[in-house]
Amino acid sequence: MDWDDVEEILFDGTKETIKNLKCVNEGCSGNIEYEFNSKFNSFVVKCQKCGHYSKSNGVFYIPSCVKIFGDKFMISRQ
Repeated sequence: MDWDDVEEILFDGTKETIKNLKCVNEGCSGNIEYEFNSKFNSFVVKCQKCGHYSKSNGVFYIPSCVKIFGDKFMISRQ
């Protein structure tokens, strides 16, 4: 699995598949946090442990994770 797969799950996944996500960087497995901004159509995904950060602009539909958990959420698998 890579970051493209993580973003695909955030955009189109089910509640369970989203809740099971973790950082995919080797040796990390940290919690993933996302933030959706509908005003600017932007979507940010980051890992709190290793600092991975990606931003998508021009998001044309509301991701599944936003519909399920809201505009900003940290996926914590505790």
